[in-house]
Amino acid sequence: MVLKQLVLQRGMSRGGSLSREHMRTVRRPRASLLAFAAATIAVVGLGLTGCGITIPADPDGALERIEGNVLRAGASLHAQLIEPDGDTATGPLADFVEDFASEHDAEVEWRFGSEEVLVRSLE
Repeated sequence: MVLKQLVLQRGMSRGGSLSREHMRTVRRPRASLLAFAAATIAVVGLGLTGCGITIPADPDGALERIEGNVLRAGASLHAQLIEPDGDTATGPLADFVEDFASEHDAEVEWRFGSEEVLVRSLE
């Protein structure tokens, strides 16, 4: 775009108008740049696919550990999102966790507390 403006300014300062052929030569580098960028993205994408990268990954096998077992979930209380109800939780976030656990034949073991307390219990 800057090159196009420069050519336009120089052409106009000489008192002439620019032909269509001249304008095509100004646009051509942009098209080449876009083609190069697309080719680079394609090559990088194919290269990463060939490396066997899977995103997201579960390197520690957490999903296998909860299958037919217990899913431990920690929750910081937040009205309307998640609230304790005895040993379980209620609210939309609790429903999400419970649905995930039931898809993997697991029971949810809830822990409630502040973020600090929950993070410490992970260690």
